Amino acid sequence: MNHHPLYGTICKSRTIVPAAVCVIAALFFAPATRAGDVPKVPNIKADATLAAMVPKFYRDRGTLTAAVNPDVKPIKFVDDDGNFAGFTPDLLAAAADVLNLKLQLTQSSFDALIPGLSANRFDVLLSLSDFTSRHQVVTFVDYLNMGETIVASPGRQLSLKSLDDMCGLQVAMARGSAAIQDAAKISERCTKDGKKPLTVAT
Repeated sequence: MNHHPLYGTICKSRTIVPAAVCVIAALFFAPATRAGDVPKVPNIKADATLAAMVPKFYRDRGTLTAAVNPDVKPIKFVDDDGNFAGFTPDLLAAAADVLNLKLQLTQSSFDALIPGLSANRFDVLLSLSDFTSRHQVVTFVDYLNMGETIVASPGRQLSLKSLDDMCGLQVAMARGSAAIQDAAKISERCTKDGKKPLTVAT
């Protein structure tokens, strides 16, 4: 619906961000394969210097728990075998290997991601848009510029040349997502122009 400049992996401010920044920058274009429930990127070895940057709590525990809302191909999704797939699980799996940690992926609904992180159920989130309003709660490791896509059934034969053409339509969106905010702005503009507002279903 509109362009969000930054999309990232989210960590608590007190966690592994310094090491993660270095690792993700180094591994962004690493080739990836998937095997089992957790992706495994080949030829990735632990780096003693970076692993030493990981706080003692995680080094002692040996695992990194990441929550994922697998809703967008090819970013993060569940494949035909029921396994997590996509380049963000691959990227984080490679980062965990470099930091000498074992990655554990947990599926979560989008609106439960940040509350789950705040309640210490997760260490890292995969992944959502970087908004200033979220900076008081989480720290972002940004790695992707992306936008949003509008899809409709071919049977509807809709012709959307601009966002203004969405006035009066019913739109389905994920709870807590950036698209909800965008839809509210579009709907308000529709009303001001004397058109029907959007009806949003979550």
